[in-house]
Amino acid sequence: MRLFSLLLLLSGFLNGMAQDIPLQLRFAKSVEKDVVQRLTPALQRNGALLDSLSGVLLEADLVLAREGQIEGMRTRFVAAYDLLVNLRLSGSDQVISTASTSLQATGSSLADARRNALRQLTNGGTSANRLWETLKADYQKTFTANCNDLLATAAQQAERGNLLTALAITDAIPMASPCYAQARNKRQAYYLDYQAASCRQHLDMAHQQLALEMPKAALDEIGKIDPSSDCGGEARQLVEKAAAQLKDQQSRKAQFLRQVYQNQVQIEQARNTIISDLVKE
Repeated sequence: MRLFSLLLLLSGFLNGMAQDIPLQLRFAKSVEKDVVQRLTPALQRNGALLDSLSGVLLEADLVLAREGQIEGMRTRFVAAYDLLVNLRLSGSDQVISTASTSLQATGSSLADARRNALRQLTNGGTSANRLWETLKADYQKTFTANCNDLLATAAQQAERGNLLTALAITDAIPMASPCYAQARNKRQAYYLDYQAASCRQHLDMAHQQLALEMPKAALDEIGKIDPSSDCGGEARQLVEKAAAQLKDQQSRKAQFLRQVYQNQVQIEQARNTIISDLVKE
């Protein structure tokens, strides 16, 4: 009986550890710079990991609720905002968390009041802490209790031919998730299926961009092609053509793709970057 109780305690402890998955995300391009600047330290203080390759997007919108001014010896401006935050799987419409909080501050101008309102996120407070707790709880639930549901959704999308959506869903599942190993295998399968079905499309687009002397756009398309795909050989030749058209022939993108096609970087690292390009938003 004592042994059974100890096993139950150990099981509960391990399950508790499994639930502790830190938020791993990146900001959506739409988030305003000053909001990113203030949210970054707040997220990091609450244990979030900001990763430029993460498949989870944080979308944040600071909406003005009301504004006014207080007359006195010196005019002060007051502004109230609603901060609306979504966590969404990149490349997919699937939202895993929605939360909001209200911010209000005064300042010597409306712009100053806005800055002071955003400082409340960095400094912390009851309403801001509730926001982070909601995001963390939803994130934990999505990638632990509901992890297999995500894999099922990805499979359904793949069956419908929506390989990029399936790829985006499996790419978003973090390493600490209990279904990570399955997700990694599915991610690889969806990626290879997508390459087989679509690499020619990206190659044709790259040819068109080069014909229009738009080498950077061509490199963006080539960057979505796997070196080991059926299009890999021709894509390698196009890298050199695009580099020749570039005024800046030391372009980081061109250098990276040269390394990829010369097998000077690990294929897994290259694929992570390619997948990120494919499911950016």
